[in-house]
Amino acid sequence: PFATVRTLMDTYGSFSLFRGLGPTTAREAVYTGGYLGISPVIAHHLVEKTPEGIDDDGHRHPIFGNNPFLARIAGARIGGSFAAIASHPDECAKTFVQSDMTTYKWPNTRVAVFRGEVEGGMGKMWNGLGPRIARLSGAAFVCIFQELAMEWKTNQMND
Repeated sequence: PFATVRTLMDTYGSFSLFRGLGPTTAREAVYTGGYLGISPVIAHHLVEKTPEGIDDDGHRHPIFGNNPFLARIAGARIGGSFAAIASHPDECAKTFVQSDMTTYKWPNTRVAVFRGEVEGGMGKMWNGLGPRIARLSGAAFVCIFQELAMEWKTNQMND
């Protein structure tokens, strides 16, 4: 890794290490907010259809009402998918900018977004979304285990 950094700095200058930092930051903010903020809310809603945990007919959710772990899995998949979709254009812009260190075709993020849309249509900005959803919603699923571990540890300390 140090040889790569040295080569980039020698060839393209020190600021080459920061190419794509703006869209990377935007992508991470949207994605992290999505899977950390949306997934637990969805899981909670699936377990408890109303604040009292019972729907208008007096029943819990038929699938998730008695299975919070399954609700967390579904919440992670839904929240991770939403976060992946919302952050995908930033991911594409970052990839375009970082793939052109000479700054000939993609000098900055703004050009990458507009030229990407013009050259490939809006579809070009959404290439690879399916695999990204699969990967990122799986990553949100990993957060479930962290939450479960924290709950377990808290319960052990209180007992």
